[in-house]
Amino acid sequence: MAQFHERLHLEQLDWPDEDRPHVRSQVETITEKNFEREKVLVDNRIFQKCRFEICVFVYSDGPFAFDECEIVDHTVFDPTGAARRTMRLHEVLKPGFGKGLPPY
Repeated sequence: MAQFHERLHLEQLDWPDEDRPHVRSQVETITEKNFEREKVLVDNRIFQKCRFEICVFVYSDGPFAFDECEIVDHTVFDPTGAARRTMRLHEVLKPGFGKGLPPY
C-alpha cells in the first residue's frame, strides 16, 4: 500500500486582527513536534515544522496556522462545533449554488 505524504502550509486562516494583541497572545505555538496516532486540537495553535502521521485534526472555529508541516499517511479531519455546523450547511446548500438561489 502506498503511503500518502504532503507538505502543508496554511497561513493565518481567519487570523485575529493585529490591533487585538490580547487575542494573539492566547495562541499557542508548537514547533518541531512529531504527532503520531493522536487527536490534534487545531484551534488557537500555530504549528511550525511539525509532522503528523495517522492523526485526527479536531477543529471547531478558532484561528490556526500550519508552517512547513508534513502530513503522512491516513491523517483525517474531524470538525466540531461551529466548523461542523458550517460544513453541514454547505452540504445542504451546495446543490443550489450557481443555480439561481434567491437573494437573502
